[in-house]
Amino acid sequence: MDISQSILSLPPSKYTIETVVLDGNGAKHVYRKTRKLSVLDFPNFTFTMSGILLVNSLEEIGGKITITPHLSDNIAKLTDGFFMFFESYSQLGVDSADFVYQILDKQNTPILRGPRIRKSIRHLTEQHFLKIPAQNNLATGDYILKLVALKTTAPEKYTPIDYIAAADRSITVERTLSGVVLKDIEKSIRQLRHVATQSDIDNIREAATPEEKRLRFEEFWKKLDPSPSTERNEAFEEYYGRIDFANKNYRSYTEGWQTDMGMVFVVFGTPTSVERQPRGVDGRAYSRWTYGNNRQFTFVDNSGFDDFRLTSPFPSGEKYRYSGY
Repeated sequence: MDISQSILSLPPSKYTIETVVLDGNGAKHVYRKTRKLSVLDFPNFTFTMSGILLVNSLEEIGGKITITPHLSDNIAKLTDGFFMFFESYSQLGVDSADFVYQILDKQNTPILRGPRIRKSIRHLTEQHFLKIPAQNNLATGDYILKLVALKTTAPEKYTPIDYIAAADRSITVERTLSGVVLKDIEKSIRQLRHVATQSDIDNIREAATPEEKRLRFEEFWKKLDPSPSTERNEAFEEYYGRIDFANKNYRSYTEGWQTDMGMVFVVFGTPTSVERQPRGVDGRAYSRWTYGNNRQFTFVDNSGFDDFRLTSPFPSGEKYRYSGY
């Protein structure tokens, strides 16, 4: 894992941070992530808190605490729970405050509330860790993780009027099979087209119950697992990773995995080289993909809307094969 850090000094305001990862193989982008950020004018508050950092684990080494941050919003695989790390900035002149975590749904309705935990706020700046148990009962979806600070004198049945500060951040729960999201089993079965035979797909679709359908789907992928003795199925991850990439980068009048460029990418992966011919006087643009075995695919866009089609038929019978073999 390659982790880098940039530090910016920003005046108090509301900001949107966007990160885009680009590549040079014919894709418009690989990944895009946007997050909203509020920078407070801290000296104007008698008490406030930093944003919330998710932490996988804590370890004390030489009297210092070392943390392993959880960089994803997805908490589904944190089966042992996780920690919230945050700082408090206090000019209240009191020794302690109570902190409570809440999990809210899309409508900002609290669906889970933790116990009140008392922590020191004696110093101007304090660092805190709050243990959050595994959230195994949350359904797949998007949530808000909220942290509330209360005076120790706040009533047991406190309300928002009793808050002295609050911070929140987005979290998601995405149940996975070998690390790749399967929110829609029916769509995932349709997407088997580039790896399975029609009889394989029919066998899965004809299952009598949804549970049997999922079991047959998983059995299909177990047969292709290059490391059956491990938890991961690298072939599954690679295949649906390519499906996701194609959907983000080769979409035209249909989903990216169904386009000609998407089909070639899913079956053969990233080309060794990409040559582009700009749109000429005839209005056509061309792109040629070359692979290591000197296999080439040429695409043409006749419409002017990046709807690239193969200039010759796709090889009959070609299916995805795990690249690690």
